[in-house]
Amino acid sequence: MTTPMANIGPNRGRILRGALNRFAAILIDEARTLTGLSYSDLDAALGLPDGQSYRYSLYPRTRKTRAPQAASIQQLENRIATLLKRRAHKIVVRNNKATSQDRDEIVGTPGDLIDFSDLAWSDLELAYEYDWPTFRRLKARSVMEHYLWQWGILWDRGLVPYPWRRDVLGVPANMPVEEFLPSLTAAHVQARKKMADAAGAGILPEMPSYVELLEEARRYGFPC
Repeated sequence: MTTPMANIGPNRGRILRGALNRFAAILIDEARTLTGLSYSDLDAALGLPDGQSYRYSLYPRTRKTRAPQAASIQQLENRIATLLKRRAHKIVVRNNKATSQDRDEIVGTPGDLIDFSDLAWSDLELAYEYDWPTFRRLKARSVMEHYLWQWGILWDRGLVPYPWRRDVLGVPANMPVEEFLPSLTAAHVQARKKMADAAGAGILPEMPSYVELLEEARRYGFPC
């Protein structure tokens, strides 16, 4: 007789509920901070039912808190990325006990059929692939200014600081952000991937220089 495995399939939403609540709140905070939209206007912009973005924003959890299902959190990420004109990053599930358990830190995506045996909800969090920092993490570590370039809506408003400015990079004032920002972001994501790989191999990772990032961006089609 085979014993059913716990926390696989439909049950994954239960153990991930806290992580889903937290990540949805981070996304709503990012969207409202950068757009200045009210909750009702944000609902309309994201195609959500009335009041949903407010319920997503409630963290720590209350009785009114809501979050997307495990298989749908990526869709919320994609919609907010489109609204803010930034890259949509892949969301992964991180096991914070991985080191002590000699297991992989990243165990899959929220929509995967993951074996959560021997793990509690408090052991798990959602993160971006390659350790890309979330909006809340940028605020907590006071390094937001180093990542302002990633939001296209800030380029449109002329709010991206030196050295990531059109005049410094040689980007024409009339060139849409969709024509140059994806390649610039791809270069930064590749740099984060290399740093994550180095850290995993026990090597002290180093962030590439501004010049190196631009060279990498041109490999991805950066036009200037």
